[in-house]
Amino acid sequence: MPEPGVTDEWIKVEGGPTGTGPARVARPAGARGTLPLILYIHGAGWVFGSVDTHDRLAREPLGTG
Repeated sequence: MPEPGVTDEWIKVEGGPTGTGPARVARPAGARGTLPLILYIHGAGWVFGSVDTHDRLAREPLGTG
């Protein structure tokens, strides 16, 4: 099954022990305007996964996964 298309953007968010932290913003390809937000916060310093292992979760529309 092909991956759902997204427009990916990495931004820096203020806060944390280093002053900023990276955040991935994934929007459905071609989406315009204001969209609802789902915030995934991964603990354990990505010891048991990575942004790559959780990519499908960020791409999948709600109710289809």
